[in-house]
Amino acid sequence: MALYDSEMSLQAIADALNLNPIKVRKLLITAGVYESDVAEKVQDTFEEYRETQDYKTSILSTSSTLQLSKASVTSYLPYRKGVYFPSTEKEKISVGAERQRRYRAMKR
Repeated sequence: MALYDSEMSLQAIADALNLNPIKVRKLLITAGVYESDVAEKVQDTFEEYRETQDYKTSILSTSSTLQLSKASVTSYLPYRKGVYFPSTEKEKISVGAERQRRYRAMKR
């Protein structure tokens, strides 16, 4: 965010941090500091569809409406999962994570 605040381009920030510019943009969107007309349009359209559709269908609908690829749509949306903590309650972890826990317990 400090590099973006100093008015560096996404490409310059990506080069400095050894990341892909699209990843840099997505991180800045997640942090709430990146602004562009396209990003705003994608997020607004996605949120409209999200009121009545599941996540995947909302992405596909947004993609179709704005004539963008699915990858482009997701690149303009903030990350939606937070940091995973192993001590998290069982109900809050994904099905895959629970399956891995059971497998590891059985293996022991």
